[in-house]
Amino acid sequence: EAAPPVSPSSSSSSSSSSVSSSILFRFMLLLLLPFLHAYPLCSPASAGKPLLSTSSCLLHVRRKTLTAASSSSGQPQRKLEDCERLLEAFDRDQQQAAREGGEGFGGGTSALKWARAYEDREGLRQSVLSLCGASERVMMGFCAESAEEGVGALKAWVSALELPRGRLHGMDKDGVALDMSDFGAVYIKYSSTGGEILSAGDATLNGYDGSYRGVYFNPTLPDGKFRQYAVLPLDLFPGAGGGAGSSGVEAKKLWSREGVEGALKGLVPVLEQLEAKVEVVSVDEGRKQVVVRFTGPQHLRYGTVEFLQGSLSGDVQVLFADD
Repeated sequence: EAAPPVSPSSSSSSSSSSVSSSILFRFMLLLLLPFLHAYPLCSPASAGKPLLSTSSCLLHVRRKTLTAASSSSGQPQRKLEDCERLLEAFDRDQQQAAREGGEGFGGGTSALKWARAYEDREGLRQSVLSLCGASERVMMGFCAESAEEGVGALKAWVSALELPRGRLHGMDKDGVALDMSDFGAVYIKYSSTGGEILSAGDATLNGYDGSYRGVYFNPTLPDGKFRQYAVLPLDLFPGAGGGAGSSGVEAKKLWSREGVEGALKGLVPVLEQLEAKVEVVSVDEGRKQVVVRFTGPQHLRYGTVEFLQGSLSGDVQVLFADD
């Protein structure tokens, strides 16, 4: 079976740990901020459209900090090259199991059995987290038995990796949820940066006839080399935690003050480290309008708008109370 690839086209001692993480976080921000100031985020020619994804930069720094905090709290930190070797070995050995077992179309069932018996799941988790934290872009493909299983895995992975949350296309029509109970196996494709049509964090759901089950993980590091590791366990990061990929119907749940504040939860701590602050003033679902009060540098305002537009999965209008 030619498994669906994610191609370039198509996240005392405790006190000292906290202090160390804070120092590291501020150090990384010092490295990042000159670039944010050096390259304008908006220009008249672009009609106000951001030229640089500030929210993506903030989320990237956030993932780096979480990884550093995990390491300083006693979890051994794997070197990036060790992470790559582990994932490459997993990929290679699973392909061999698929060829030798031959069960299912293209050996997909044999591959799934091999992956379920794989022992070093913690190593897989840490390796995926490390590579994601070092990446400029992450694409993933989810092969699942049902839409429910696929969406659950999508939410769990995006939440665990601290990736942008966007809209899930393919499960509703004009905002009305489709009955997916008898839909069958699905393939969900996710991109942290979007593309010409999709926005950052968007995903698309389609039917899938293959026998493979799991996740195709495609991180793009600064060297630009193509990397894809598969097929990783769908439940590698247990628990969706309300993470990502809302359908049009699910997105409506965000249209409340509590919902918008929840969407901002991941960004607020980062803004605070940058001496900026955002708070929700009002939410108007009918007008698709959110009013916030923001204090801080101008370029971070654009990042906050972009973050909210991605999180609320729609053409939301973000207004500032102080304007």
